[in-house]
Amino acid sequence: MTAGRAGFTTDDGDALKVVRAHTAASPDNPLARFVPEPERLAASGSGETGGLPEDEYVAAWKQAAGDPVFRRVQDDEVDQRYVTPAMDQADRLGLTTALARAELYDASIRHGNGGEYDALPALLARTTDRVGPPATAGEHAWLDAFFDVRIDDPTDPANPSTADEWRRSVDRVECLRRIAAAGNRDLDGPFTVTAFGSSYTIG
Repeated sequence: MTAGRAGFTTDDGDALKVVRAHTAASPDNPLARFVPEPERLAASGSGETGGLPEDEYVAAWKQAAGDPVFRRVQDDEVDQRYVTPAMDQADRLGLTTALARAELYDASIRHGNGGEYDALPALLARTTDRVGPPATAGEHAWLDAFFDVRIDDPTDPANPSTADEWRRSVDRVECLRRIAAAGNRDLDGPFTVTAFGSSYTIG
């Protein structure tokens, strides 16, 4: 099951980290009673959620979402798990535009930052293998190649269990590619983001 700001899931332990951190700060929060089952699921990496009452878990998450402490806990987890690793990689590569750094952050959220073939570090390495580092290829050309790698990976991921879901996520990459094509690499607002048939204006 997936919930929260970054789509925290029950099978890889990130939902558990959020609920544990919230429970440490607010022991009486509505999600505290669900800790044992996410612990079991995270320990086994199981996607099976039969022991987690879906309606009650979702209702408790919605109730907790009104608590600013819970929102801060989610923000902290996103920073630690996704933002900081992505920005560290962007700094290492010498990427400077807001768009390139946003693309690495999105890839961090989508692919994770582990050692797997589908994870962000592997995608970055494959991009640099194709065109060279940004300092040599130029940031624009390198980012264009990274877009291609990100499209290739969900189209044919190493982990077949993610294939159907990831193929449906390709438009999140195309969304940022469209912004690049429009030339707004500094993400100067207002600009319109269009993905999955919906448009949003960011000021």
